Parts: sequence; structure tokens; C-alpha cells
Amino acid sequence: MDEYIFDSDDSIFSDDVPVRILNNWTLYNADSRLISLELIPMKSGAENDVVIFGSGFMRDDDGSCCSTAESVKSSSSSSKADQLDAGIPIYLSPIKEWIIEFGGSMICITIRTDVAWYKLRQPTKQYAPWCEPVLKTARLAVSIITLLKEQSRASKLSFADVIRKVAEFDKGNPAFISSNITLVERYIVVHGQIILQQFADFPDETIRRSAFVSGLLLKMEQRRHTKLVMKKKTQVMRGENLNPSAAMGPASRKKAMRATTTRLINRIWSDYYAHHFPEDSKEGDGNETKEIDDEQEENEDEDAEDEGQIEENISKTPPSTRSRKLLSQTCKEIRWEGETSGKTLSGETLYKCAYVRELRIPVGGTVALEDDSGDTVICFVEYMFQKVDGSKMVHGRILQKGSQTILGNAANEREVFLTNDCLEFKLDDIKELVMVDIQSRPWGHKYRKENSEADKVEQVKAEERKKKGQPMVYFCKSLYWPEKGAFFALSRDKMGLGSGLCSSCDNIEPDSDELKIFSKTSFVYRKVTYNVNEFLYIRPDFFAEDEDRATFKAGRNVGLKPYAVCQILSIPEGAGSKKLNPASANISARRFYRPDDISSAKAYASDIREVYYSEDVIDVPVDMIEGKCEVRKKNDLASSDLPVMFEHVFFCELIYDRASGALKQLPPNVRFMSMVQRTSALKKNKGKQICEPDQIDSGKWLDVPKENRLATLDIFAGCGGLSEGLQQAGVSFTKWAIEYEEPAGEAFNKNHPEAVVFVDNCNVILKAIMDKCGDTDDCVSTSEAAEQAAKLPEVNINNLPVPGEVEFINGGPPCQGFSGMNRFNQSPWSKVQCEMILAFLSFAEYFRPRFFLLENVRNFVSFNKGQTFRLAVASLLEMGYQVFLLIHYLLRPIAYTFYGGLNLYTQKLFAIWLGPVWNSRSRGFWCCPVQEKGVYLGCCTWRDAS
Repeated sequence: MDEYIFDSDDSIFSDDVPVRILNNWTLYNADSRLISLELIPMKSGAENDVVIFGSGFMRDDDGSCCSTAESVKSSSSSSKADQLDAGIPIYLSPIKEWIIEFGGSMICITIRTDVAWYKLRQPTKQYAPWCEPVLKTARLAVSIITLLKEQSRASKLSFADVIRKVAEFDKGNPAFISSNITLVERYIVVHGQIILQQFADFPDETIRRSAFVSGLLLKMEQRRHTKLVMKKKTQVMRGENLNPSAAMGPASRKKAMRATTTRLINRIWSDYYAHHFPEDSKEGDGNETKEIDDEQEENEDEDAEDEGQIEENISKTPPSTRSRKLLSQTCKEIRWEGETSGKTLSGETLYKCAYVRELRIPVGGTVALEDDSGDTVICFVEYMFQKVDGSKMVHGRILQKGSQTILGNAANEREVFLTNDCLEFKLDDIKELVMVDIQSRPWGHKYRKENSEADKVEQVKAEERKKKGQPMVYFCKSLYWPEKGAFFALSRDKMGLGSGLCSSCDNIEPDSDELKIFSKTSFVYRKVTYNVNEFLYIRPDFFAEDEDRATFKAGRNVGLKPYAVCQILSIPEGAGSKKLNPASANISARRFYRPDDISSAKAYASDIREVYYSEDVIDVPVDMIEGKCEVRKKNDLASSDLPVMFEHVFFCELIYDRASGALKQLPPNVRFMSMVQRTSALKKNKGKQICEPDQIDSGKWLDVPKENRLATLDIFAGCGGLSEGLQQAGVSFTKWAIEYEEPAGEAFNKNHPEAVVFVDNCNVILKAIMDKCGDTDDCVSTSEAAEQAAKLPEVNINNLPVPGEVEFINGGPPCQGFSGMNRFNQSPWSKVQCEMILAFLSFAEYFRPRFFLLENVRNFVSFNKGQTFRLAVASLLEMGYQVFLLIHYLLRPIAYTFYGGLNLYTQKLFAIWLGPVWNSRSRGFWCCPVQEKGVYLGCCTWRDAS
């Protein structure tokens, strides 16, 4: 219930309000986040920097004495009302002040609102840790008062003397802080207002005016902890109860603004929700975007299940259509048209066109088939040929509808995607001819409006055909390659040539899991050669049975493990065998332990590259191998200015005994093969070595000139970390940045002084840019965004980027609404933050940069049942982009990522969109997986790729 229900007076003094008891209580701010009571001054009339609300079970004060947070069983004076009367649930108005009352062993916290004083009893289990520091400080103040009373004169002990005596308290003392004098002084000064309030209420004047009090006040002034000036009691005016829980929704201190979008983005997202959720589609302001349904999964387990489903859809190809057997029927009339056009590599005759039941089937056409399960299969005709036995055959590639791809129900119903799945079937298996427009349009910001108008015309024609009951005309402009998690632009020059060659068949790779053993010292697995004494990664789940592992909830970072490092000692017999089962073939290896295999404290304090030698020898199945690495002595490591690993190189200086848990210095006779080889090479070259041009060098891209970098716009820029990484990689030069928070914007400006930083709402900036370029009619924004855009200073307007200047857009839209760690993702602010993905996509739609990078939390993929992710991909495909889903959310463990002295398991999504003119010759080599879904190394430059 609202607290104001119990008292309707409009104007009273604080001394006149009643006293009540609040049990099972908790305190929180306007965003419903738990907050400490110490943020409110303990002086009536002092200005509050924050607004704190509370809730709990209220009842009238019965005059009983009970300490705050004291167990009912241990309180001899507690009334039975605490146990029998739970009270009335109530939401408090903002807390105005609070005091601590003490006497004997009793310490009671009392808070005041506009309506009443509340004596606090037991806090909720969740808030108890927030309450404990306040009570501990109160007990400390009582102990200091007792300490001063024991002296002949209270001023005999100075502030420093008291600090020294408090540091001498036994650990069993309830007021014990630390034995370190510096830490004790810091604690007392930080919590000084609690101590001063208790001293001010103590009846003995000598205690109130002691040297300790004056010394504490001086220390607090030096720390600028002085907002405790007593003011005259003022009349308290009441207003509306702003408790977010009482209003059934948290009130954000920030002003939420709906996303500014282009009409294309607005149409894609609005059409989806209007079609799939018509009951939620309501008429609204034409200048505001459609509110997105941010339906959340019920719990994190469901999130994890959805993530697994999304990952499966991305990483796995649908059931292979290569093995489908099509129904063959006797055909009355099947004939070739025209002369032969050549021979296949196997000598079969090629033709360019055929007739099937009066249907003209040309090379480059599209036909529909029916497989043995009754499903319709759409095929693009690559070439046609006649076998030696007279069978008339077609070699085609499968076309999948958008709903059969990762796009699901977010796909355009008229769009189909070419795949690399091929079929060879007889001409008489063809059921009908399918009309598919293989689109090839000019791309770029110059053609944005032109292509948009063409799409509208086609949509109108499609609707007319649908009304007349005519067959649908599909269009195709992308290749769907699920194994690579990508949508590529079509290579028109390689499609439907009728030459007997198929570019899709050329992309078929042999079994990558093949194992071959060449000798007793060498074998090949997944196209990587391994030799005895080399080092490799082993999947951590191999050791799961041997180690005591706790069970962690799905979707959590806790419990994830990196790859284990091992050294090959021997390999199995079977030299010359061509087919070996990697799961049954074992290698003998020496295990190297990581610091976190010993303890979390050891992991925290150790270098992420450190491993420990051991005498533990294990037999490992080959299928547990996940790549090669290297171990050296520490002084053999290459110097690097960056705290990350690029070369998969570790160092070892200690030996670990698992039985005793002891760490000892590595014996001098232990030498690593790679180090021995390097030492021999250095001796041979007299200590000199030529640096090869292909050697990895973390700083080699720093000198790339600006003109060879991509002119970049960083949105949701923060302090500029993403921009810094891209610039260090030589990819980009950030010329513009947009950041909402002023402190972060100032930091970005200092980190990137050459960039123009707009510290404003991105919705306002996009509106201003489109107004500047005369595209106001294409902009869908709120009236508030339009007003703020009109008020921007002229200097900001002049510095705004325009289409054609921006080559690369990167950024990470707010992740609060997507993150599984956010307990308040249903709050209005979180929902609006989710909507910022629309503004981010609208920047790309309007500027049409050559490259577009989105970074977000891994839960972005599974949020809202994966619908937000699918719509984002569909939006970029609609613009004509190629999509490379670097689903770099690391569900499987990899080598550590490092930042600020902490070992982190990075779980991020990086989605890359590229212009359709991206060079197809480098397509197959865009990213080469060094580890499974881990680190990727590019094999072409960004300039070559575009």
C-alpha cells in the first residue's frame, strides 16, 4: 500500500509525525536497485543528493525494545507481535533523515519520511549485507565512547590515539575493523557521519567535545566529507509518493527517448509486429516508432536453451539435400532445345535448354521439385547434360526460403537464398517453373532512395498478384552459407554458366576431422601437423571427471574453463593408416597446469600466460585436441605493449606437484623443445636473427597512414575502447563519435583528440543529420528529438558527418536490456535502451558505410526468443549488405582474455556487415578459425576486401 493512505495531512513538522515499526524491510533507489542508507545525511534539513525509498511490513509501535537486524530468538525484550503480526505491506515515500539510537547492547536504526518515523527491525535477506556496515559502525562508535569514558579525561586521547587503540582490538570484538592503522582511520573517516551523530546524542558533554570528535571533523573536511551542516528545522511539504514500487514501475532519473529511425527500418520492424502480434499493433503518433515487444524468457535456463538453439541454427547446415532422392515419373514429352554446348569433364553432353511438359527450362532458370517426403524443393539450374544411357539430367543448387534460414519469421516472404547444397536430378522430376528474379542493383548511399522506390513498386506488384491468385515472384540477392555463419553477395559471373562446372561443388571441403599418422613422431589432425614434444590445447571437459567441479546454472560465466596445455610425448601406432578414428586413437601427453587449476587466489595474482610443469602423464583421445600452442621460459617471451596473447605462447618457471600441492622452481635440466631449437638457431647465427615479414607483431599496424584507414563513426562510443582497438589494428581512423554521457564523452575526446565528439542523444544527432541533408521526410522521430535537433549549435551542425564521408560504422548499442545479468530488464529505461538498436541500424541504413560492426553481449542473440537478432540481420540484408555473423560469443573455452589484472572469459557477439561489392576472391578466407569459436585471424586486408 502507498504510505500516504495512512495519513492525509498536507503540512506537518517532523516532530509531530507518529512512530511506527517496519519489519522485513529493504531500501532502494528510483531504479529499484538496493542502496545504502548512508547516502542520506543524518541531519534534518540537509540537502539529499539521492532519493531513497523503502518498503516492508508496518505496524504500530508497541514500545518494545529490539535492535535492528537482531534475531528475534536472541532478543529477550522483543514482543510477540514480531512473531505473530507480520504487519501491513507498505511502500514508503522518500526517506528524509535517519538516526541511530543506542543503549546497553541495543542499537536501533530509525528513519523518517513525510508521514512517520519508522523503527527498523529485521531487514530482508537480500538487504542484510547492506545493513551490516551501518550496524558495525554504530557498534564501533559505542566502543569508542566506552574507551573515552574509561579515561580520566575524555580529551586525553587524541584522534590518532583512538585510531591506534581501535587497531589493537581483538578479532573477536564486534567493533574490530583491522589491525592496520591506515585502514582503521580510513574506515572511521568514511563512516564519520554515523559516529558523529552518536557522539552528538550522547548526554556527556565532555564526550561530545572530546579531541577525537574535533580530530574526526578535521579529517572529514580534508576528505570533503562535510555535508553535515545543521540547519533550522523547516516545514516539510508533501507531494506525490515517488516510490517506484508504489507506482508499479521504477522511475528513471534519465529522460527516456524513443528511437529515431529511417522509414525503411521503421517499416521492417513495424511490419513484423503488425503481422505477428496484430493485437498489440495500435494506432499512435506517426512521428514515433512502433514499440517493440521485449518479452523476456522466464529464467536464465530458458535463455541458455534459446542460445543453444540459435547457435545450432547458425553453425549447422540444414539436413543435407545432397542425399535426397527425388521421385521420378514417366514423362510424356521431354526434349532438348538447340544444339549441344559442350562436354562435362566426364564426357557427358551439355545442353542450354530443355522442354518438360511444354515448360521451357533454360540454364539459369529456377524449378520446383518434390522429394520423397513430399516437400517442395526449389532449385537453380546450373547446367543440364545427358548421360551415356540417355538419361536427361540437371545439376542444380538449392534455393531456401528466408523462413528456412536463421532469419525465421523475420524474413521477407518473397526472398529466397542461394545455398551451396547441390542436387542432380532427372528432367522429368521437375514439377513446375518458379519465377525468381536474381537481383543485382547498384549499391551505396547515392542509390538508397532509388532502390527504396524500386522495392515499393515490386511490393505493390506482388500484392496485386497475390490478390489475383497468381504465383508469387521471388527474388534472390544473397548466398546463405550457414557453415560460415554468413550471407554473401551472389557471384553472378559464376552462376548458371552451363559449362558443366559448379562453383558450389568447388567449395566442398574434405572431411576436416580426418586423422593420419605418418610416423612414430608425427601425425595430422584437422589439417594440422603435430610432432612429438610440441605443445597443444586439450578441451577442458576431458578433465572434468577427474576434478571436483561445482554445478553452475546455465548461461553463467562462473565455472567456465580455458583449454588445458599439454606436451606430446608419444603418439599411437598405425603409421600409414589412412582412416583412423580420432576418438579411439590416444596420444601420451604431459599436462601443464594453469594457476586457476590450483586456486582462484593463485589465478588472480598470476600472469595469464603462466603454466606449471608437472610429471603427470595422461592418455588423451585425439578428438580432444583443439590446436597448437607453445611453452617457453619467461625470458624467451617476445615483448609486447599490450596485455593480451596473440601467439598462443605461454611461459613456465615452476613445477607443480598435484599430490602435495607444492610449487617448486623448475629444474635446470628441463628444457622445452621449441626453446632448444631457438637456442641452436641463435648460436648458428651468432646471436643474430632476421625478422620475417610474416611474423606477428602487435604494433605493426600502428603506422598505417590515415588515408589508408577507414573513416569511422563510433556510436555509443563510451570512452573509446572499441575505436582504440580498431585503430591499433590499422583498420580505422575515428573521425566522429556519439556518446550520451558527458563524462564518457570527455574521456573519449582525450583518448581521441582528433575526433569530433557529439555528447548528445544519438536519436537527436540522427535527426539533425537527416534534416541537414534535406531528408526530413524520410526520418521517423519523436517531437522531442526534433526540438532538440533544432536547438543544436551551428558549429555542431557544421561538423555533422554526411552520407559519403563515413566508410565504417562501429559501436555497441546499450546492452542493459539484453543482458541476462540485468534484473530490471523489464523497466521502462531498459526497454528504451533495447530500442536503441533501431537507431543504430538507421545510421547504417542512412549512411550506407562500406563496413558495419555491431558489438553486444551474447544474450543479444537469444533475447526476445532471438527475434531482435533476426530482425537486425534482416534489416541489413534488406539494405543490400553482406552479413558475416562472427558469432564470437565464446560458448566454448578459449585462451584467456586479459584486462586490468583480471582473468576474464569474454562472451561477446561481433556481427559484421559488409557492402555487396566485397571482393569474392577473399570470401572463403575472411576468417580462419585458430580455435573453435575462439580467436579468428583474417587473411585479407580491409581495403582488399572492399
